[in-house]
Amino acid sequence: QINTGAGVLGGIQGVKQRLWAPVVEHRIAALTEALKYGREGLNLVIQALDDSDILVRTQAYKILGNIKGRKVKAELDEF
Repeated sequence: QINTGAGVLGGIQGVKQRLWAPVVEHRIAALTEALKYGREGLNLVIQALDDSDILVRTQAYKILGNIKGRKVKAELDEF
C-alpha cells in the first residue's frame, strides 16, 4: 500500500472538499453522497445550483427534484 500523503476526508467534510474539486465527476459524486448528512448535506446540494459547470448544476437540480420540502421547492422555482 502506497501512502501519497494526500489524505481524503470522510463524512460531511469530505463531501465539502470534493465539491470544490476541479474534476466535475468528483463534484457530481459528492452531491449524491451529501444527502447522507441531513440538512447540512441538503444545503450543499442547493448551493451546487450555482456551480460553474452545467453538469453539476443539472445533477443538483435532479437530486433536489426528488426531494419534497418547501425550502427545496423555493430554490428550484428560483433556479
